[in-house]
Amino acid sequence: EFSTTHAKVFDSALPLLDHTQGTRVPRNGCGAKAKHNMVGTKRKSSGSAGDAGSPAAKTAFEVGQQVLAFDYGKLYVAKVINTKTNSEGIIEYRLHYNGWKKKWDSWLKEENIHPDNEESRALQARLDSVVFVQDPGQSKHVSKKGGDAFSDDPNDDLIRLIIPHTLQKQLIDDHARIKEGRLYNLPRKPVAAAILEQFLAAKREEEQGNACEDAILTEMVQGLKTYFDSGLGMILLYPEEYSQYETARMARPGVPPCEIYGIEHLLRLVVKLPMLLENANMHPDSALHLHPRLLELLRFFERNASSFFLCE
Repeated sequence: EFSTTHAKVFDSALPLLDHTQGTRVPRNGCGAKAKHNMVGTKRKSSGSAGDAGSPAAKTAFEVGQQVLAFDYGKLYVAKVINTKTNSEGIIEYRLHYNGWKKKWDSWLKEENIHPDNEESRALQARLDSVVFVQDPGQSKHVSKKGGDAFSDDPNDDLIRLIIPHTLQKQLIDDHARIKEGRLYNLPRKPVAAAILEQFLAAKREEEQGNACEDAILTEMVQGLKTYFDSGLGMILLYPEEYSQYETARMARPGVPPCEIYGIEHLLRLVVKLPMLLENANMHPDSALHLHPRLLELLRFFERNASSFFLCE
């Protein structure tokens, strides 16, 4: 299903994709009364008392402290209202986002929370500046927090894909590079298709002949290639890159974009996937299979950053 829904996705996705990632997108994609999130667990009402967990002992942030929380590609001002230690022994913080209803309170790990200081505010400003497509008809689904983008329906759910900090920095550096007019030499080495095949090969070696897992991963990789090739010219380019894109197409007729562009544009695709899948009406079971493997793909990017990304 992941690899066969791209046509209707890209027919309607462009007006929805103004920002690096969707901003707390309500997940109606599995039906108007969707019950499951990407990891397949029921999402409790954010105000429920049953999810407080056990209190954490030593914490980096105190209850009542104002922080900046990373959520869907942006940093938002929030307040720590509780702490807990989860089943894996990791400290989590319950946050209330300033100006937002209690239903949007959420638990985040320390790695996704920044102290409210000058350095974090500077990072917040830089993240706010990262925009792939300037579209005056911006959909309410990607409006910033505080707009009318979010229904009060308690059954609304979210597709979440947390991007590691090292890859967040790559996105920021990528944006700065393009805005300075320093486009990537094409074809990039390695190209996106080769990176995805490397990931697939690594997972096959790790899984040691698990036919079911191999089938899921193969479909996911093929689906990502299809999304990449279908969407590059519409949603994965900055305006400064359009001319180069047209030149590359004419110079390499018949060569798919995933065999021309590299990790930078592949990462842009992955951070947009929550929005694309929201629009694709993906079945909850498909999302259940996809989510942990996308997280593994991001970790693969992170582990191989020195080989995939340009070192400057």
